[in-house]
Amino acid sequence: MNIQSLPETRRSILHILKNDGSKTIAELASQLNLTEESIRQHLLQLRHEGYVQRYSKRELEKEGRPSIQIRPRVLPLLQAVR
Repeated sequence: MNIQSLPETRRSILHILKNDGSKTIAELASQLNLTEESIRQHLLQLRHEGYVQRYSKRELEKEGRPSIQIRPRVLPLLQAVR
């Protein structure tokens, strides 16, 4: 797993997650000025490579679908992201 060999957009996603801990797809798309579908495709590849994980955050006072958050999987590995 060599972070420096990843495309710039994926490194940017990892950098944001390293600094902020977790984000929704919509938040990442807004921050990087990309479409949500583009972010989903990048995250799919990052998940496949083991860099990030997806989890649901259901708030007790809300009904409906849970909020999906993305967070870094391997924090020590992300230290290489600058």
